[in-house]
Amino acid sequence: MRENPETSRAGMRWSDDEDRFLMSNVRRGVDLESIAKHHCRSVRSIRCRLIVKAEELIRGGMTIEAASECVRIPVESILEFRAEQAMKREQQQQQQSQNPYAKNGAQSQYNYQRGIELFTEIRDYLKIIAETMTNERR
Repeated sequence: MRENPETSRAGMRWSDDEDRFLMSNVRRGVDLESIAKHHCRSVRSIRCRLIVKAEELIRGGMTIEAASECVRIPVESILEFRAEQAMKREQQQQQQSQNPYAKNGAQSQYNYQRGIELFTEIRDYLKIIAETMTNERR
């Protein structure tokens, strides 16, 4: 648990009730500082959650402008969030492509083929060992 009681829920999952209460307060025009205190989270985490809620609305068919108005977060903040997410995805993809155990694309196919080759070699060695042991018992 965090030491500061005002942000004791920071980093914790949001419940459906919290989300409903958050959106209700935003619609009523309650300031972010008051909402943050009620939720025991930082103002930054409230802003982040509102951006996530905006993204959910956009995926549901709402325009970015309408979602921005609904969550009272500027369009620019939503776009910045999207850019940050795109950069994170790009970094993850780069890391995966550098990882010999990547789980996608050509690298994955290579790993699969190499795994089959190794298992075949191991099987052949085990056959030789088994034959040797059988011959030694005779």
